[in-house]
Amino acid sequence: MKTLDKYILGTFLYSLAMWLIVIMVLRVVLDVLLTMDEFTENIDYAPGQGIVIWEIIKFIFKYYYYHCFVYFAQFGGIVIVAATGFTIWQLSRTNELTAMLAAGVSLYRVAFPILFCAVFMCILVAVDREWAIPGIRSNLTRDPDEMSAKDYVEVNYVNDENNTVWYSRAFDPDNEKIQELVVEFRRGENFDYVCTVGAVTASPGTLDGRNAWVGRESYVLGRNWQRPWKTTEIPTNLVTPRFILEKVVGEPGMEYSEPGYPGFKIKIWAEKVIPERNDQGDITGARLTGPRFDLLVGDRRQIMVSVIASEATWDPGDRKKKNSRWKLKNGRVFIPSGMSPSELELRASGEYIQYCSSRELTKIHKHSASPDTVLFNKFRRIAEPFNNLIMLLIALPFLLSRERHILLSIGTVLLLVILFFAFVYIVPYLPIGSFLSAFLPALIVGPVAVLLLDSVKT
Repeated sequence: MKTLDKYILGTFLYSLAMWLIVIMVLRVVLDVLLTMDEFTENIDYAPGQGIVIWEIIKFIFKYYYYHCFVYFAQFGGIVIVAATGFTIWQLSRTNELTAMLAAGVSLYRVAFPILFCAVFMCILVAVDREWAIPGIRSNLTRDPDEMSAKDYVEVNYVNDENNTVWYSRAFDPDNEKIQELVVEFRRGENFDYVCTVGAVTASPGTLDGRNAWVGRESYVLGRNWQRPWKTTEIPTNLVTPRFILEKVVGEPGMEYSEPGYPGFKIKIWAEKVIPERNDQGDITGARLTGPRFDLLVGDRRQIMVSVIASEATWDPGDRKKKNSRWKLKNGRVFIPSGMSPSELELRASGEYIQYCSSRELTKIHKHSASPDTVLFNKFRRIAEPFNNLIMLLIALPFLLSRERHILLSIGTVLLLVILFFAFVYIVPYLPIGSFLSAFLPALIVGPVAVLLLDSVKT
């Protein structure tokens, strides 16, 4: 690298750092002015004292520390263009650009260090998007008033990787506890309804080595079911003590179908069966130790829900009403799901997709109920670095022109960048598909920017 390249590169890096700081500070200050009251909502007041100013400063710093990574990704392209305009203006103001032209230096030679640094800046923005932001996204979904005391989060119809729909009015992320949970199971390409699980409370757990949510005071109800499963009882008119004793209860358990639960297979397993007999030796009841009831669906016998208890006792009920059941002790409902508490919080925030990496978007796309939205966000993530470079290519022909007034050129560039940004944000609303919505600005404006740059008189 020659001295001229080092000088131009140093000038550009100085401008880049200056504009990055200016834009970030302006963004933070404007946001603080609009949301200052939210930072003080959950501050503890000491008797006889005012608001603890250091507590507010701590929450503000913590909130904007994480959001600065998002601001860097959002304004990376604008910072590059602003730094380029300031660099060319500075070289022109000191007549250094005139001296370069008089010495026979090509304007492309002046632009090369700027383009090199701009490409590196775009790489940093991509790294920020793909690695930095996904790693801190749990802090990005919090509102200013939630930095000091985490409120309950409403889980408003969130889909997991199995297309299962989750709803809760109150999810406590700090204690990893869901209250008033309703889970609706679906499957197939048409998301056909399978069954519903409700629980007063639920917390993370494991089932057969897989992640699951454990519900207490719960019920399971399928379509056309005669009676629901509960954590206190499993209704059945088929699986009587005699039925169990005639089968082998143990690993891997036994499967059966029952008319009261159409469309499902039920698998029962118990550590031990203790029969109860009358004086004549007839079986009148039984007690199961460590029983487990699995609700299976599909040809692959996928476990939708499991009810596990420490003990189950047979209750024959009324023969006419056919309400026999197994009464459970310490019953719990296990809902298999790979969605962790932190991931549930993110998906419930409504901002989950924009904080995911491209790899995560690919996984989500396979199971999402709105795949077009996920696919568009993935394509836009790929197109973003190209859009940032295109903005620079649009600016360079006007800033490097021999016959120009530098301030007029900067004003022209500002107008063109605004129009380009407007075009980028309007295109997604057109019915042209996810790929074109993301790449159409680059496909149309990119060649025009290259032709303008080629027309520069060097």
